[in-house]
Amino acid sequence: MLTIPLPFVTALLIALLLGIMLARGAGPKTPAAIFTGACLLLALLVGLRWSLDLRLLRFAQPVVAALLPPLAWLCFAGPQGGR
Repeated sequence: MLTIPLPFVTALLIALLLGIMLARGAGPKTPAAIFTGACLLLALLVGLRWSLDLRLLRFAQPVVAALLPPLAWLCFAGPQGGR
């Protein structure tokens, strides 16, 4: 029986969401597209780490996971005016 790890299913759904966003006219450099792409990368890394257990993935997964919150802040924190 064929088994697909859950992170790959999640990555497929995120890729579908990213494709819909780009098809509706959101440019690839919009904050939402950048953040969605980073989430897609992390989901793929988790799935590959789960499946292959390579040494490079052991290093890359926590690095990408640690970069995701600052990336979210940079993408979605607009200029704070008046304070």
